[in-house]
Amino acid sequence: MVIGVFIMGLGIAISKLALLGTTPISTIPAVLSFATDLTIGTWTIIFNVLIIAIEIAILGRRSTDYTTFLQMVIAIILGVFTDIGVEIFKEIVTPNDYIMQWVWCIIACIVLSFGVNMEIRSRVLVAPGDGLVMALVLKRPDIPFSRLKIFFDSTNVIIAAILSLILMGGFHGVREGTIFAAVAVGFMVGQWARMIGPAFDRIMS
Repeated sequence: MVIGVFIMGLGIAISKLALLGTTPISTIPAVLSFATDLTIGTWTIIFNVLIIAIEIAILGRRSTDYTTFLQMVIAIILGVFTDIGVEIFKEIVTPNDYIMQWVWCIIACIVLSFGVNMEIRSRVLVAPGDGLVMALVLKRPDIPFSRLKIFFDSTNVIIAAILSLILMGGFHGVREGTIFAAVAVGFMVGQWARMIGPAFDRIMS
């Protein structure tokens, strides 16, 4: 799981440096990192802690499960690894034109989806964002997970876009690459699961 989260952090870092927009869950931290002196990793930790607090408020007594609080660990690890990724790639990911921005955006999605696949298949914990969606499912079982996930991701993108316009007068951290990532990462996770899932499960067992 930790290796998977590390790879996810690298993917988020590359997507930020590509300057074409990050994945929906990272748009708000990315925008705030462009608008303030705090790093994207720091904002990732703050944002995910807020998500966990909302999850706890929704679940009430059911939030006493230790996995809810262990998501704090995931939030901190992901934030630290994202900042490490930015330091690793800041001299490498320097796109000089729009085509190279897309090249790095696609590479970021490939890396991120591989990390997500590893995190999911570890079967240890879920990321805070998915934890909140699962909490909403428990609150509203009549609405499917997929629909609530789309609502959650869309809300992140809308809030990030508004923040970007207010704070910087344009779109920084949320752009067309965000829409691409919203579609591509899920598809790529499925492809990774098909290609390496059985081998990964054998290693885990």
